[in-house]
Amino acid sequence: MGKRTEPVVNIKAIEASWVWQMQGACRGKDSALFYYDDNERGDNKENKTATAKAICGTCKVKQECLAFALQINERYGIWGGTTPEERESIKRREYRQRAKAQP
Repeated sequence: MGKRTEPVVNIKAIEASWVWQMQGACRGKDSALFYYDDNERGDNKENKTATAKAICGTCKVKQECLAFALQINERYGIWGGTTPEERESIKRREYRQRAKAQP
């Protein structure tokens, strides 16, 4: 049999792509603050969303967080101060802008 080769992994590149998470204002907070159940509605959902967005509003890596959520198509929770619906709206707007730019 041939020599087994291990895939080349750039640990530093992987680490750099996640470093921002260590600086998040949400770090150490209960993750339940940033996620709500599908059947959660009304004041409870609005209060949870407002609390999470307030935390995100103080975060120095908010833009990195939002970019990450958009990149991986995160469909749940508050990321970068946005709800899943707001992220979907951002993606649709970006898609329309790219389509307009095409000749």
